[in-house]
Amino acid sequence: MTPLTQSRYNFVERLSNNSLALYNTRTGSLIHVEPNEVKKVLSLLSDPVPEDPMVVTLEKEGFLVPYDCDELEIVKQWYYEWRDDRYLIHLTMLPAEACNFGCPYCFQFNRRNLLMKPSVYDGVFKYLENLVKENKRTDDNRSTMIKISWFGGEPTLAFDNIVAFHKKLKSLEDYGAKIRGIMVTNGYLLTVDKFLKLTSVGIKEFQVTLDGDAENHDKLRRLKNGKPTFQTIYDNLLQISQLQQDVEFRFSIRGNFLRTSIDSMHRLLEMFHSDFGDDPRFEIYFRPVYNFETTRDDIDEVSSEICGYQEGLQLQLALALKTMRMQRINSTVRMFDPLPRPTPSWCPAERNYAFIVGADGLLFLCDTWVGDEGLAHGRVSEDGRILLNEDGKKWRVSFFEENRKRCYECKLLPVCMGGCKRERLSRLGRPACYWSEEDIRSAMHRVIELNTLNDKAEPSQKSVDIR
Repeated sequence: MTPLTQSRYNFVERLSNNSLALYNTRTGSLIHVEPNEVKKVLSLLSDPVPEDPMVVTLEKEGFLVPYDCDELEIVKQWYYEWRDDRYLIHLTMLPAEACNFGCPYCFQFNRRNLLMKPSVYDGVFKYLENLVKENKRTDDNRSTMIKISWFGGEPTLAFDNIVAFHKKLKSLEDYGAKIRGIMVTNGYLLTVDKFLKLTSVGIKEFQVTLDGDAENHDKLRRLKNGKPTFQTIYDNLLQISQLQQDVEFRFSIRGNFLRTSIDSMHRLLEMFHSDFGDDPRFEIYFRPVYNFETTRDDIDEVSSEICGYQEGLQLQLALALKTMRMQRINSTVRMFDPLPRPTPSWCPAERNYAFIVGADGLLFLCDTWVGDEGLAHGRVSEDGRILLNEDGKKWRVSFFEENRKRCYECKLLPVCMGGCKRERLSRLGRPACYWSEEDIRSAMHRVIELNTLNDKAEPSQKSVDIR
């Protein structure tokens, strides 16, 4: 039997009540060890006894691995399989690089006020059709998964074209394609009737942003004429929630916060819990406003209120933990990441079959550069060819070919994978770290504390009883 040793991706943390928390970034497993078992578990981690039942659990959850196991190679293999998988296609479509809102922190690099041309829809369909048919010929038993994310601008401004495109996509199901539709919308035009039309053609995942309650939201996410939007959006959501449970969809509500709007986020969370807390189709999460470079200076309106990196992360965690606590009252699970989960890449920009398609057919590999022809990475032709320029080819260089020794040796690699590609390329070799070991340890403490407070609720992080 091959001897076992500790995983290089373990976090072992003593808690205030003398218990122990174990977290593994490669598997995402979290274990809470009671005080009377701590000494034994620490001993088994240092000197595993193969026949001990606890060792079996520790190995199963990834805390112990065979002595000759190359965990970095496992992570690499996961990355490359995901990066090069031609049976998984992810396109972010910008049917309208125009918007009815005038948000000061909008990160679209350049607003071009374009609607997607018919020739672009045709070119994208041809690209998908060619790939799906080729995949079918290569492996008749494997389905091609097509994920279409509708983004903007504001996608509902091109509502009819989106519905027509999805109806056309249905023909690819004859070749084994499975199509997943997602829409990120401001929600202002998303009436129940439009919502039902979208779900009927296969768009069943939605995200709407609410910047807190009406008082704060309407200061930031207003119409271009300055009129408020909160009540219209919220009424749309309430009406959608009244649909029968057999109408399948998932709805994420994202709260964007500034350091001055935290109280408003708490009020929004109370509203959400009251109005949607019993409906598993709805979820809520919170993120700080980011200051991305654009061609405008609109963000100056709120720039002094934008959180610093660590400040934003801590406020995000605090809101997430409150969300977790409230949701557990009803034993529901929402979009919430108290601890990061293993991921093959920070974002889809690393994949060979993932693109952002602009309204005129320009291709972007980062949504923060949308709208600037000089920052485009190529274009899609009318006959369905993907034509990358030199910058696009640079973006397709593998993370593991970037010679980032510090990243490859880091315990956080499986939950970070080098971080944001744009940041990595702009930092000239310096890492683009988001999480720190201190962040992980702090989150471990808080998650275990909440699990202990309500151990009957379903945890949002995979956790294991060591006994």
